[in-house]
Amino acid sequence: MAGEPRAEASAAHHLGTPIAALPAASGVAARAFAVWTAVTCIVTATCAFSLDQPVVVMLTVASFAAALLFFAVELAVFRTMTVANIATPAVIASVSALWLLKHLRDGA
Repeated sequence: MAGEPRAEASAAHHLGTPIAALPAASGVAARAFAVWTAVTCIVTATCAFSLDQPVVVMLTVASFAAALLFFAVELAVFRTMTVANIATPAVIASVSALWLLKHLRDGA
């Protein structure tokens, strides 16, 4: 009927669901995020001390690209984040990746 919300095919379907209505992150998700953060710190620190190694620099750029892709998918597909949530990490990852690519291009 017109005006009535249609039933979703799956209880796990979150598209269009307000963020506040979504379930909180599980302990596993929180621990996975902690591991992701630790790995990112290790990769970035290694890059900082190995700027003369193009493979290490490109690995770091790839990790920033993976983070940007993750946030974009969470925003656009799953709608579990807002632009405000991802603005800071997106700016940091984008600027850092561009700086590293410039560094590689300049051969410094």
